[in-house]
Amino acid sequence: FVIIDDGWSPTPDNKIISFDADPAKFPDGLGATIAKIKSYGVKFVGVWHTLNIYWGGVKEGSPLFEEIKEHLVQVKDGMWIPKPTLSDSYAIYSEWYKRLKAQGVDFTKVDNQSSVPYYYEGFYPPNSVSHLHKGIDKAASDIFGADIINCMGHDPENTFNRLHSIINRNSDDFFPGWGVDGLVYHAMCNTYNSIYFGEMYITDYDMYWSEGETAKAAAILRGISGGPII
Repeated sequence: FVIIDDGWSPTPDNKIISFDADPAKFPDGLGATIAKIKSYGVKFVGVWHTLNIYWGGVKEGSPLFEEIKEHLVQVKDGMWIPKPTLSDSYAIYSEWYKRLKAQGVDFTKVDNQSSVPYYYEGFYPPNSVSHLHKGIDKAASDIFGADIINCMGHDPENTFNRLHSIINRNSDDFFPGWGVDGLVYHAMCNTYNSIYFGEMYITDYDMYWSEGETAKAAAILRGISGGPII
């Protein structure tokens, strides 16, 4: 499988303006790119996004903002993100996922999960993000068969509120430039976290660089992880 990572959406000022792909990067559309990827024998193609749609939320006044503004709320630093209710979360993500599915997308990788509760701080109760998870999981269950790689979401309000998805990124990002010391740190974090998260999830040890001095050890680590090898 292939993941199209951060950068595929149009996001001026670090805020998303459309559910569609950035036309400058994907002039023929996301669907054409996915069809080409699959023509090489790749079975599944996923796309990345954050739990709050994008790092800086939705850009006020943008086409996307006007389309889904009834389901958004303004929180810290003026950021517009989904209202933390099951109905609002499901409305946003089910619509987005239907469009992605129509373009050949098979799953999503949902990042930035543990940060989102802090965005609601002072506006909603601390556990409000649980409804966001339930909405996105239901949307993914209905449209993608619950195929989500959960990422950067280790807080209890994240891990205890995914009703359908079962893959959890088990550590911080893998940084190939950190060399052997970075690999040791990465292995330690993943092994330690697996004791706990392995009881609830298939643990994803993140991608690794297939070249360089740590490539063989990184491959072995993922081979014994019990999770997807990315």
